[in-house]
Amino acid sequence: MKTANKWLTRDLNKLVEEQKLWVSEMFDASGKSGERYIYQLVKLSEEVGELSEAVLAKDGLQRAKKLGLEGNNEGIAVEICDVLMVLLILAEELGIDMDEALSKKIEILEKRRLE
Repeated sequence: MKTANKWLTRDLNKLVEEQKLWVSEMFDASGKSGERYIYQLVKLSEEVGELSEAVLAKDGLQRAKKLGLEGNNEGIAVEICDVLMVLLILAEELGIDMDEALSKKIEILEKRRLE
């Protein structure tokens, strides 16, 4: 992944590679057959659910203490990062260049804004 955005740092790229390797090792050790990107898609659903719970806890709509949630922006930030990591690993598993994809999307959004 090339770095075109401030948040896509070398450290993040390294972390994505390390997490991808960890998932590969875990997946291979399980003896299960299939595609790792399916695992990432299911994991994304789980992480989005945790993000939803953290947001609800912040507004007092979820029992934060029972769920062990931080009912604040810090807890939400952690969950957003989890979602982002899973998305980046999913993109890697599917061979998607996120820098290129983001650049194209930014162009689309800029054109749309000017219409």
